[in-house]
Amino acid sequence: MSEEVLNDKSKIENLLNLISKSNSVIYIRIGLNEYSGIIKELGYNEFSFFTKFKIAELSPFVRINFNYLNKYYFFDTKFIRREKNLIYLQIPEIIYRHYKRKSTRYKADKFNIFADIKIINIADSPTISFIKNNVKPSHIKSEIYKELQKDVPNANLILNLILREIKEFSIVDNVKIIMPLKEENIIAKILKIWKKPLLIQNAQTREEYLKNPYPNEVITFLDYIKFLRKNNTPEEKINEFIDKHISHYKKEDIFSILYTPIFVSNIMPGYIYAYNISGSKKIIRLNEINYFKDVAEIIHEALLKRRLNSLTSEELNVKVIDISTNGIGLEVVDPLLSSAFTEGMKLRCKIFFNRKKEYVIFTGVIRSMRKQKNSVYIGVEIREMLEKNRMVLYNFIENYLKPHQMASPT
Repeated sequence: MSEEVLNDKSKIENLLNLISKSNSVIYIRIGLNEYSGIIKELGYNEFSFFTKFKIAELSPFVRINFNYLNKYYFFDTKFIRREKNLIYLQIPEIIYRHYKRKSTRYKADKFNIFADIKIINIADSPTISFIKNNVKPSHIKSEIYKELQKDVPNANLILNLILREIKEFSIVDNVKIIMPLKEENIIAKILKIWKKPLLIQNAQTREEYLKNPYPNEVITFLDYIKFLRKNNTPEEKINEFIDKHISHYKKEDIFSILYTPIFVSNIMPGYIYAYNISGSKKIIRLNEINYFKDVAEIIHEALLKRRLNSLTSEELNVKVIDISTNGIGLEVVDPLLSSAFTEGMKLRCKIFFNRKKEYVIFTGVIRSMRKQKNSVYIGVEIREMLEKNRMVLYNFIENYLKPHQMASPT
């Protein structure tokens, strides 16, 4: 595919207006699932998305794609809020447009070809956009950005940089990153079950334990108390639970608290514990909630990239399913690995041929992903490849793949 970038604000808004007026179907992607819907209306720096499908969980960032006038478009954007059947999303700064070009794809699954994959950079990801734009520009964000560009980023350095930024801008009075989890306390259990931040706006007042001011964004102890009641927990035990926490937070001089989970695939290695002290009387609100969700996403990307880019090709076990001169199709079995990849992610690939006697190296971009029975298929477009590597690829196609099969145009 060839690619164009649409980055003029007025042109982006005009395109979204045309999509809205024509009731063209667009798709919102969450993980590997897609939900169809339409754009209802555009507002100041946001647009509303209507879908008849029930979407239980919405991540801080989502991928939107659609076809319009025989052209394929996609962009990443930020989830703002949900109101009844409408999902409000931020108008993007960039929309990508692709034109399909024909190449000839050859099946390669019988040849036991494997790929060694490294995530090159995540410069187009929402996380990097957050680093550049959220709160205030800072030299600390530049350091985080620089570290995340490395093949194997130093996760501990990134954690320290994040803590420095929070302190410098006084986001909250205090913050701790609890990782790894030495023991599974009640907070960790709640975060694992609901997979959302846990908020206590005023930890010293009983009434606050029975409220949830942002039900789409967070959980509170109200959700846990409902869970306990559903499981027939006696009211006296529930009252003891609340009293115990009020007493603990008063003793620790803690006023407003937010626990934000950090997930790597479905594993929770830790969480962010942010709070304001009693003397400040500062309540943690939606801005701080969104900030710490973004911070958790940065930590997630650093941990994931560090883990994946440290694996050998044997450990990755990524099989090449098909090959063309313009791209490759990969089969990924490992659920952690498949959840790590997203469309638009830039990769460096090393493909081994002839029992590892020959190989080609290229940089590419993930253009398609689809679920299969026990795996995920990933289509990677070749972007940059040295001429000598291109000749190795061409010769392998001509001498091994082409004679063994009928080709199918794509």
